[in-house]
Amino acid sequence: MIERVAEIPLAYEPGTVVHYAIGFDVMGLVIERVTGKRYDVFLHERLFEPLDMRSTGFRVEAKDMKRLTTNYDATPQGVNSAPSMANHDATPHGMRVADAGATSDWLKQPTLLAGGAGLVSTARDFFRYSGMLLGEGTLGRARVMKPETARLALSDLRPPGAADPSEGVGAGSRAILLNPTAPAGTFSSAGAASTLFWIDAARGGNVVFMAQAMWGGPANVPYPRRLIAAIEQEARRVRRSGRDRGAFGKAGMALSRPRRVHPPLLRADGDDADDHECRSRIGRRDWMARLSRAAMVARFGFTGGSLVTGAIWAAWHMPLLFFADYNGGTQWWFSMPCFFLMVIGLSIILTWLRLASDSVWPCAILHASHNLFIQGVFTPLTGSSGSVTSYVVGEFGVAVPAMVLLFAAAFWRLRPAPTMARGV
Repeated sequence: MIERVAEIPLAYEPGTVVHYAIGFDVMGLVIERVTGKRYDVFLHERLFEPLDMRSTGFRVEAKDMKRLTTNYDATPQGVNSAPSMANHDATPHGMRVADAGATSDWLKQPTLLAGGAGLVSTARDFFRYSGMLLGEGTLGRARVMKPETARLALSDLRPPGAADPSEGVGAGSRAILLNPTAPAGTFSSAGAASTLFWIDAARGGNVVFMAQAMWGGPANVPYPRRLIAAIEQEARRVRRSGRDRGAFGKAGMALSRPRRVHPPLLRADGDDADDHECRSRIGRRDWMARLSRAAMVARFGFTGGSLVTGAIWAAWHMPLLFFADYNGGTQWWFSMPCFFLMVIGLSIILTWLRLASDSVWPCAILHASHNLFIQGVFTPLTGSSGSVTSYVVGEFGVAVPAMVLLFAAAFWRLRPAPTMARGV
């Protein structure tokens, strides 16, 4: 391909026009030649593994096939779908199936590892990638590029006088700098399958929006203008109310991670990666919202969110364990770890119920039932065998925490997997 490209005349004089071309694809080959590694291996070692992007690659593995959704053709003429492609009952009105998940080419190993398209990923992974750019090359404890390199990727590299003033060209992607639908100074890019992400460094926020419909061009996609307008309206409302510190800084802008228990996989264009359910949270209204189970899962994932909320829940009871008689008659050094492990196990179960139902009521019912039966029914009905009984029964013995942890392990195995997306 590169040899053929070298023979083709340039469309414009260099440095005169911003032109969407195959420069990134050529750069993929350059990376292979410089590093001596295949492009996918390089990406895995330098980006995906350090950033914990577990579901990102150039194909969907067989075990993840059911997570890959169908991509739809939303053009009136059906130009993005083959006439032989059959629709199904779930096809949205006015659309056609463009690429069925069950038979997608993304289930096969690609013949070309392109530098500008073709990756399969999730909104969770892509959000981590955009967060790395927002952090100038750093995400958590992982640094994958120098700060000056990250700033270069988000900068405008156009020569003075280059045509197409609505876009800038960074070292890593197109940067929409003057788009009237996006906030001023925002680095942004849109994908062919109605995907969108942007990074607002001034206000410390990054957003990933995913859909699965090909509208025939970015100008035809109906979502971005409404989405950006809604976020900006909410951000203004938050500033007027005086609550100007959200999860990411002064703008009060935050993005929650996917919340489905069995989410499907989605696809995107070469600039984006998709996820079925990616929700933007603007202006957390109070500290309780920031400590909610959904907020913790959005920030730390299923396991991390369960552990954090469980630790908060257990810490809430610590004064009673140390300074009152809420310990079942056992020594604190025994009752505290038993109670803590039981709460952590319950937290995993409650997190699963919260995400599966999208409601707090199953959690409230389980918690109330636990307190009723453990404290008011089972423990009083258990006959005493001396001082050893209190070390076995109730919330401060070993039996209940052991059973709770067994059930928690089963629910943890059913935890939600991030949805995946493909490049098109």
